[in-house]
Amino acid sequence: MKFLNVNTSSVEYVPTLNNWVWTLEGIELLLKKIAAKYGVTSVWLRHLNQDPIENFFGSIRSQGCRNVNPTPDGFEAAFSSLLINSLTSVHAAGANCEVDDCHTLHKVLITSGGCKEQINCDLSEIPDIEFTPLEDKSDPRIVGGLQYVSGYFIKIAKKKVFKGCNECKKDLMSNQEPEYLKYREYANKKWLCSPSDSLLNCVSNLQDTNYAIIKTCLEKNHLKELIKTVIFMHIQFDWIKCELHKEKIIDFLINISCRFFIYNYCKEINKILLNRRECDDDTDSYKWKARKLYMKCFKRKK
Repeated sequence: MKFLNVNTSSVEYVPTLNNWVWTLEGIELLLKKIAAKYGVTSVWLRHLNQDPIENFFGSIRSQGCRNVNPTPDGFEAAFSSLLINSLTSVHAAGANCEVDDCHTLHKVLITSGGCKEQINCDLSEIPDIEFTPLEDKSDPRIVGGLQYVSGYFIKIAKKKVFKGCNECKKDLMSNQEPEYLKYREYANKKWLCSPSDSLLNCVSNLQDTNYAIIKTCLEKNHLKELIKTVIFMHIQFDWIKCELHKEKIIDFLINISCRFFIYNYCKEINKILLNRRECDDDTDSYKWKARKLYMKCFKRKK
C-alpha cells in the first residue's frame, strides 16, 4: 500500500504497514511451528505483544534519572532497586502501553512460581530480638515515621485487602488522628488513615525485628524468608479479630513491612556512601563499612 502526499505529489511509504506485514508473517510461522512440534492449534494472540517488556524497560530508564541508554552496571543497579521498591509501578504516565501488573514476572522473581525451594534457617545465628515499647520511643522522628508508615499501610490495605469490612476498620483504624500525621495533611485533605494503637505497636515491633535481622544477616540468601520466620516466632497478631480477613491482613503486613524496611535500610546505606548522612549507629557494621568505603574513595579522588 502506498500513499500520495497532497503537498508534494510524491509517493510515500508508511513503515507501520511493512512492520505489520512482518508481524503477521512471524505469527504465521510461529503457529505452524508450535502446531507441528506441540500439537497446539489455538493461540490467544492478545498475549503476543511487547507491552510488558516495554513497561519494564521504561521503568529501568526512569529509575533515578532519565537514562535512555544505561550501562550493564546501571541496568543491574536499577533492576535491584525496582525489585525492592516498585517493580510494577507506572513510571511513564500517559504511555501507550496497557497496564501490566507483572503477576507472572513477580512469581518468577519474588515467589519462585509454584515450586518453592525449601529454606533451612539456622536459628542459632538469629540474633535476640529486643522490642522497644512504643512509649519508650520518644524521638519524634521515629514516632512520627511509625505513624506515617502505619497510615500508609492502612491506606493500601483498605483498597487491596479488607476494603469495606467494619470489623477490620475497628482493629486497624482509629477515630483520633495522631499528632504527627497532622503535619502531613494539607489542602484540607486527608491523605492517610489514622492507625489504631494496636497497629502502631505491631508496626513498631515489625520495625525492630526487620532492623535487628538486617543489621546482622544482610548478606544471607533468602533474607526476606528469614525475617518472616523470625516475625512469626516473636510477634503476636491476636489483636486482629476479623476471622474473614485475619490471615490476609497478617500476610499483607509482614510482606509490605519487609519490603519497606529493607528498602529504607538500603537507602540509608546509599546516603552514607554519598556522604549525605553520618553513620549514627555504632552497632551497625554495614553502615560503618559504607562510611569507610566512602572515606577510602574520597581520599583516592583527592
